[in-house]
Amino acid sequence: KISAEKGVPFDFTNNQKLKETGFALDGKQVNGFVTKDGVTVNVNSAKSLDTVVGHEITHVLEGTELYNELQTAIVKYAKDKGDYQGRYDALAKLYENVEGANIDSELTAELVGDYIFTDTDFVNNLSTNHRNVFQKIYNEIKYLYKVATAGSKEARELERVKKIFDEVYRGETKNTASEEVAEQQNEQGLDTNSEVQYSL
Repeated sequence: KISAEKGVPFDFTNNQKLKETGFALDGKQVNGFVTKDGVTVNVNSAKSLDTVVGHEITHVLEGTELYNELQTAIVKYAKDKGDYQGRYDALAKLYENVEGANIDSELTAELVGDYIFTDTDFVNNLSTNHRNVFQKIYNEIKYLYKVATAGSKEARELERVKKIFDEVYRGETKNTASEEVAEQQNEQGLDTNSEVQYSL
């Protein structure tokens, strides 16, 4: 359904087919890959949904300023965690014989898929420091949750991620509302630093 609505072709493979086509890496689980023909997802991977979501979100943003902002933010975050270079090297090896492969884009998609499913600190970082990117990803998560088959494993995983985004969003909205009230009180000459509120 996502493929038809978004115009992004998705195909599916398994570990055996990955070996036959040369996309397998010894000792590594390949979750999926992207070529000019679309996104291919490994159905034997425990992270297949992460791969689809990561690629879908980055595809929606590619070619925009938000994509550049997301890529910069996620690379910095991954480097700060010590999670960048090893993953970059593994992807470079995986794609070494693939013409036109863009390792930076692939790594961005992979990290987005991993971090939005497993790293609440990353989601908070996006919300605080990259609000427009956070909002775009949040909207996409809500869309994917809506089109997922009700009761499926995928729907449950997307619901879990949506709840994380919901909580971060509500927390951000609550903080913003509190700040606005305090600012209005200051403008009205109210002493907001006291337990007793005086009009000055």
